[in-house]
Amino acid sequence: MYTKHQVPWRTTFTTIALLLISFFLLSYTSSPPRLSLSPRTVAADGDQLQQHAAGGLTKRVTDTYSKAHDKGHWLHCRMSMTKEEAKESNRGKSLESPSYLQVNGLEEPEGWNPHDASVSQFGDNLNEALRSLSIPIDFHHESWVHVHEADIFNDPSWLIDGSDGNIDDFENCIPTGAFFHNSFIAEAGVIIADNNYAVDPALLANAMNPNDLATHIRKWSDAVWMQWWKVCHEKGEDVKNVKYIIRSKINNGETLNFIFQAILNKHARDAKGKTIGTWDNRITMTIKEDPDELYGILGSPNGAGAAYLLLNHKERLGLKIINKVDIFVAEGSHEVKGIAVDKDTSETITLLFHVTDV
Repeated sequence: MYTKHQVPWRTTFTTIALLLISFFLLSYTSSPPRLSLSPRTVAADGDQLQQHAAGGLTKRVTDTYSKAHDKGHWLHCRMSMTKEEAKESNRGKSLESPSYLQVNGLEEPEGWNPHDASVSQFGDNLNEALRSLSIPIDFHHESWVHVHEADIFNDPSWLIDGSDGNIDDFENCIPTGAFFHNSFIAEAGVIIADNNYAVDPALLANAMNPNDLATHIRKWSDAVWMQWWKVCHEKGEDVKNVKYIIRSKINNGETLNFIFQAILNKHARDAKGKTIGTWDNRITMTIKEDPDELYGILGSPNGAGAAYLLLNHKERLGLKIINKVDIFVAEGSHEVKGIAVDKDTSETITLLFHVTDV
């Protein structure tokens, strides 16, 4: 039987600072402190979130939009495949997340403090859309904050499934300060990304090596799936019943650039307008009418996170696909004149992805 190792006290400034910061994060008020991060290159998994929007029309944005389109096409194709077909298309490498990221249970052993939160940052911004879709306004807010030092095992499968494991193959790791705050309406199949600060940017912000093990729960797509699993089992709901994935109050500069580029491309083709309005005046893109624009949004950091949520958990979720996205703001409107992002635009736009069975 595994006996937890005694964790040595480290009186370093980094650890103390992280714990002090995390103390305030745990209260999770409606206006939590902002963490100042510079825009950075999106990680390969596509759902490591930046905290602030990046403005300016640059060649890099144009080039990366083309790459986002190709990535979105790649993701869309593989969402419709069985896990065996997806593995074959990926040169024999499985796209399924490891078994220990398919259910909840690893969070506390790896230093996360999970608790039910009482509020969200999106507030009532989604109520109009939810009512229109006949979805009850009955949120469950889940908050995980990485605040504890812990022994991180190279393969923690045995902690979840009870199998034999190498209990000596571990690293003692300090907390990163990362957090995942997400909301759910389990009976209606709704997953809402609220306020998330993934592990890789947290490591970089604290001058730590982003390749450090730290925790296996690194990506939003895995963390939110584990939270969804937990909430569904607590409420007696089916984890396969995912119908909507909402990315609220987007502040990722690259995602916003790609959304604007997709809207401009669509408008140039169909002249149906380029103003993002409230739910009743939303912009909708579908795989039938706007495949290239949908691919561009799916390949964005926030879009890819939604796609990977479906792509990496086929064993328990089944085959699901995104063929439609709604783009809207909570109030007022935003006319897209270019792809530059200003401070008035950041955190105003929401993406609502429609999830259907294949």
